[in-house]
Amino acid sequence: MGFRLSTEVRDGYIHGVTTGEIRTADHVLEKVESLRRVCEREGIFRFLMEERRLRLLVDAHESAIAANLLEREGIQTFGGRMATLYNPDYLDAFRLQETMYMNRSLSYRLFRDEAEALVWLMR
Repeated sequence: MGFRLSTEVRDGYIHGVTTGEIRTADHVLEKVESLRRVCEREGIFRFLMEERRLRLLVDAHESAIAANLLEREGIQTFGGRMATLYNPDYLDAFRLQETMYMNRSLSYRLFRDEAEALVWLMR
């Protein structure tokens, strides 16, 4: 099983919904590439990601592979932000991903509350 990603442009940001499961670094990179294409097309670099129905099954090794590749590609220089509403059943995997991204200067934070996520995203 893989994942599904849908996006919609909203007022100054892109709302993304990811469902299914992500279990490899390749899945993570496939998702990132899809989001990058949306950025290029729309000229918007802020994302509110709804991932409360996503099963994030990426382990530490796979997370590091994805984060390192993103860093090498210079994703952090785009000036984007990503606020993610996470699936609490996979909190440890989401926290690991958040830590890996933040350690590589990517502006990425987890939230439970959509209103709080939007305040952070749009500041």
